[in-house]
Amino acid sequence: MKKSSVSLFIFIMFFSSIVFPQETHLKNTITVPSYLLRDRAVVLDSLVMKKLMYVSFKSALPLSSIKGGAALGTLSHQEGLTAYDTTYFSDESAGNLGFSLPYNISEGTYHLDIQIVNAEGNVLDAFSGDYDRSELGPYFKRSIQFWDFTTPYAHLDCRGYGNITYHFSSDEHLTGLQGLGIAARMSTGSDLPGLIEVQLNGISLGGFSLPGGYPPENMIDWQLNDDDILSHLNIQKGENQLSLILKPGKESSVGLRIYSTRNSSDPEIDGAVPITLRVISGSAKQSVFTIPVWGEDGEHISSKLTIPPPEFFIQQLTGREQQPLPLNDEDVQKGYVVFSRDFQRYVYPWTIPAEEERAESLSVKMGQNDFEPLTFSIYPIRDLGDVRVSVSDLVGLGGHKIPSQDIQVHVVKTMKKRSGSGGEYSLVPRLLDRANHASIPIDYTTRFWLTVHADSTILPGSYSGSIQIDADKEVSSTIPLAVKVLPIELEPVPGIEYSMCMSYEFYELDSKDWTAREREKIYRDGVDIFRDYKNHGMSTVNVASPFYFQWNKDGSAKMEHFKAMILGAKEVGFTDPVNWYFGHYIQTAKGQHPGNIRLYDPRVHLKRAKFLVKTALDLNRQLDGPPLVFMPIDEPRIASRQKMALDLFKEIKKVPGARVMSTTDIGGKNLDIEYNSQRHRKPLPPGVKERKSDRRVCEYNNTAIQCLNPAYSRYIYGYYTWRQDLDGMSSWGPGTTQNSRGDPFEDLDSEFSDWFIFFPHPGGPLPTPNWEAVREGIDDIRYIYQLEKLCSQKSAENPEEVAKAEQFLDEIRSMCDFDEGKITDDFGDWTPERFDSIREKVVSWYFHKFKQ
Repeated sequence: MKKSSVSLFIFIMFFSSIVFPQETHLKNTITVPSYLLRDRAVVLDSLVMKKLMYVSFKSALPLSSIKGGAALGTLSHQEGLTAYDTTYFSDESAGNLGFSLPYNISEGTYHLDIQIVNAEGNVLDAFSGDYDRSELGPYFKRSIQFWDFTTPYAHLDCRGYGNITYHFSSDEHLTGLQGLGIAARMSTGSDLPGLIEVQLNGISLGGFSLPGGYPPENMIDWQLNDDDILSHLNIQKGENQLSLILKPGKESSVGLRIYSTRNSSDPEIDGAVPITLRVISGSAKQSVFTIPVWGEDGEHISSKLTIPPPEFFIQQLTGREQQPLPLNDEDVQKGYVVFSRDFQRYVYPWTIPAEEERAESLSVKMGQNDFEPLTFSIYPIRDLGDVRVSVSDLVGLGGHKIPSQDIQVHVVKTMKKRSGSGGEYSLVPRLLDRANHASIPIDYTTRFWLTVHADSTILPGSYSGSIQIDADKEVSSTIPLAVKVLPIELEPVPGIEYSMCMSYEFYELDSKDWTAREREKIYRDGVDIFRDYKNHGMSTVNVASPFYFQWNKDGSAKMEHFKAMILGAKEVGFTDPVNWYFGHYIQTAKGQHPGNIRLYDPRVHLKRAKFLVKTALDLNRQLDGPPLVFMPIDEPRIASRQKMALDLFKEIKKVPGARVMSTTDIGGKNLDIEYNSQRHRKPLPPGVKERKSDRRVCEYNNTAIQCLNPAYSRYIYGYYTWRQDLDGMSSWGPGTTQNSRGDPFEDLDSEFSDWFIFFPHPGGPLPTPNWEAVREGIDDIRYIYQLEKLCSQKSAENPEEVAKAEQFLDEIRSMCDFDEGKITDDFGDWTPERFDSIREKVVSWYFHKFKQ
């Protein structure tokens, strides 16, 4: 027996005791609306990289004929079985299959077979198809997207080379064409020009040069006057196709941008224009066809584009302009210089310290129940070999201590970092490796990062100790370390919900891949991440379901990840409502993702949404978990998805006790929590302190994850959230382990840049400077909250001082009335010194003005 036959036999026996009869009435009605291939980064005893191919399918068979049955899928390559999966039918004749694959898979053709069997084991329907490895990407047809929020115009963004085809209708058949023209507002959306070939109903009309640039003033008005081509053209009665083909060429742009709806209120901005096709036919009759750039949902557009990878990568040099450091005798004798720089300012391997940055000692102030960062760097003038750093206990009056185990040492590692999918990258100090030693060759500046933790049991006062530096090839040295713990216990600010949005901690628990021991390791890693959330100021969790829904064979919903989420939240101590995003389970995800809207059926998925909410609430009660909030759809911006959202909100609210959140502000009383993006936010005008709303208003800011300025992350989670009187702040993609875009630690091995604010690791998540800055931002307003509480308490007995304190707080608010987008890559006015100054003044008001 061939190996593939043995594998298939094992597969059938594993999933079912079905004995397949002869397929005498076999149908072939199965269609595959979408398929994609994603990377997975799974933390076990080490970081394991795998892939998973997601396939959605639909059968024309009535549900009554297959309910209780299953779809069996096999994926093979070169006549060998590669992977298999099964899914059971309960509420629709459609579903999703997931094929677990090794991380490195072969090129060539992959063959997919799907068989649908009923409860009696009869094969009723089948599908067979081939897919080339080059067709399998992390997003399904993502090369075309409509951005509805951009100014001055919304636009259709097309990436790569290939064709965009618009389907339009004509009420009559037009022949004898004498002229044809096309008008539209378009450009390449990049600095380079492009080449466009035009086709009408599959016949080439020639082409034109597409202007480069981002400004949308470019109006294309292209005319075809070639009689020979015109003589072969006609407009058909019914559907026609107008294709724009993006052609590769030397120094040619990879993309097309067609501008649509006007979003600007500037009266000087011209109005929106559709794509206009003008045809002159027999007897000089002129017909005009207006084709929406996107329309309501873009359903009249089809596309097939290929995005070529960068031919090469270019490193952008950062921070190279420096002055040499004069060395003294002690430097020469020791072989290195120790210096200190604010944690929000980068230190690169090529950094040369300034004279004033030399560090004779280190010190930090902090509150109780606080984590505080401080850093020092070693500038080597000789090869130091392996350098080890250790920190002593910090001892205060009466022998009270901050034990050394409460001071975490990290080595800052430089990583390659791209912006988007281009070929340019920078070396960025991005990873805080949990290690106390590093090999330091000559001229390779190395930064050590300390995080000091003073829990609520640490008594206020001054604590001192030392940092020991031991180099294999040079002399040891000691740096005095002083920590002052203030008599102020930091506590979460009531009413502000902090979380990382749509995270994947327990995703793999619904997979069939893992042993019981591995599943326990996955759970423990998820709990470690939850604990890290809490230690970084998060007040709750916002977990995403797996990318496709599975029924168990007995007709119950597979909810292993959900149970783990509840148990993990309980174990760590989250008491605020826990958010569960389950859009993939009800086919509301965007079209490029698994579990997407191509299979959405309101007759099925509204009922399933209600069923899942009730099931989740019942499970939560059994597990005695924290309150729940349900997110059934993400970013419903186009008309069809907005209707979907409104229907879902209404249906879910029929379940007693169900609360709904989403990344939208539609829904009326059926939406309890709205999350607005940076583009759709509702900023408070200057001078206005309080937000008026019938529901909780939050924002999500994804730039805070990846921006090159950690102070931006700090500002957004701190003073910005406070100034805007928001009920919550979140960011998508704390760690995209279920679409990891290649190795999380290598940013040049995938089409898209990695997206992490901390990195997966068997010993617990490894932070980034941005992640530490988020915590500092939350601490900034925890200090302000203490002052605000004190003002409330003292308002009657000390009204004059309270008025002055509130004026001081208003001055901070006025500092926040600016375009924060200007500080994503550099400090602007929000320097580390400004953050320090504000915190010092808040503490001064608390202790000295009110004499606490």
